[in-house]
Amino acid sequence: MKRLNIEFLPLNTSKWKCRRCGCTDDKPCRDVYGKPCSWVKPDLCSECA
Repeated sequence: MKRLNIEFLPLNTSKWKCRRCGCTDDKPCRDVYGKPCSWVKPDLCSECA
C-alpha cells in the first residue's frame, strides 16, 4: 500500500486567519523588508510564529 505524503498536496488557505495578528491571504502582514508573511499553521503566520 502506498502512503500519501500530504506535504506536497496544495492547500486551500483562503479561509485561514492568524490567531495573533488577524492577517489573511487577502491581507497579509509584512516583514521589515515588505515581504508578505506565509503560513506556519492554519492559524499562525510566519511573522507571529
